[in-house]
Amino acid sequence: MNKKIPMMFLALVLVLSVFSFYGKTAFANHSVTDATPVNLNTLYQFTSQHEKSYYKVVVPANGMLEVKLSNDYGLDKRFAILGTNGGYYTDYTYTDDSQFASDFASHKIGLSPGTYYIEVYSPYEDNFSFKMGAYFTPSEYWEKESNDVVTQADELVLNKLYSAAVDGDSDDDFFSFTMVKDGSTKIKVSNTPDLYQKFELFYVKNGKKVDLFYNTTDDSAYASGYSTISVGLPKGKYYVRVSDPNNSFNGTINPTYKIGVDAAYTDDWEKEDNENVQTATPMKLDRYMNADLATDDIDFFKFTLSKGTNLQLNALNIKEGYFKYLITDSNGNEKFYLETIEGDYAKGYKTGRFYLPAGTYYLKTGSYAAAQYKFALKQVTPTLKGSNVTVTNYKTKSDTIYVKGIQKNDVVKVYSSKNKLLATKKATGTSTTATVKQLGKSTGYVYVTLTRGSMLESAKLKEIYKKE
Repeated sequence: MNKKIPMMFLALVLVLSVFSFYGKTAFANHSVTDATPVNLNTLYQFTSQHEKSYYKVVVPANGMLEVKLSNDYGLDKRFAILGTNGGYYTDYTYTDDSQFASDFASHKIGLSPGTYYIEVYSPYEDNFSFKMGAYFTPSEYWEKESNDVVTQADELVLNKLYSAAVDGDSDDDFFSFTMVKDGSTKIKVSNTPDLYQKFELFYVKNGKKVDLFYNTTDDSAYASGYSTISVGLPKGKYYVRVSDPNNSFNGTINPTYKIGVDAAYTDDWEKEDNENVQTATPMKLDRYMNADLATDDIDFFKFTLSKGTNLQLNALNIKEGYFKYLITDSNGNEKFYLETIEGDYAKGYKTGRFYLPAGTYYLKTGSYAAAQYKFALKQVTPTLKGSNVTVTNYKTKSDTIYVKGIQKNDVVKVYSSKNKLLATKKATGTSTTATVKQLGKSTGYVYVTLTRGSMLESAKLKEIYKKE
């Protein structure tokens, strides 16, 4: 008898038992070094003879990998995704083994190019069959695991929206972004039902974490849109940590979310961290500044006057809480104070006027409320001197208001004693004359103002006139 025939028959049986149509029997893949290679975007039928079996996938580009494992009645099994070195990138995702089991359990994860492994584990079986597939979608806008520590933070491109996933209990995702110039930013994280997340903005200085702001997402049944942090930042590198305090990953749900940083390079936002005079944000007159204040926080701004100036502070009234504005000189001496209006009547701006001599000054803001606020220091045209204004009340012709000591293109306005506008005249030189048809037969008074360039209108000068 030819002994070669049974040996050839045995080899053929072994080959057929290992390979079948979309199916394999996994024998020696009980470690990552023996992992069975699988092609992307292909559904396989596997049979495992170990409690744990391993499968190798090669990700060709940045993107999202979704692993699917069949739900099978009476078969308790789970899977996890591992990195090149065999370290776990995810916690276990559990399949459904109930009598209603159908379809697949899945887990989505963002990855960079490389070799990865899938561990399939059944704690009560060492010979079981299942279906599995690894599906890949290329994308530059998915997070790249493992980004669980700040040194492995994913760099976000500004003004782009990224997808990310919660890959396990107490999962932390770190992201970074770079401002090449001073500007404003809005960090946004999507609101998702049953997914409560905390996101923190910080930077690293001298090897230490410096916290700036944090916010949380809405996880209610009606959750939609985004939770945000709006803040002005100087140029530099910043980090966002997204954490899952409520451990939304429960082994069957692999929540995903969106994150992005919208940015614009502008000088009309505060520059954090500006909590003292040493780090005060420089500001310009006649421009509105935008800022964001945390609860019980303070912000400092700095401005310099080359000459004595009349100013008006315009401070936005905010429903969430009143804001305090304090202006001091470089020695900390108070020069002006204003509080805004809060509650349902908080509309428009609270204003106040004052005069400051030449020098360097600091504006300090504070509130018990956490809110975005807005303010401006506007230059006010100097009030006219009484000696430079003459009102003549004629009997038979139009009355005149003569103003001298002004500049070309200055605008003179005349108001009645009841604040009704009577006349407007633009100067063509250093003096001008405004006319009013008739002020009245008896003695009275008018108010005269001056507006210069982009400055605000001056305070009203009360000027008496004689009877006709």
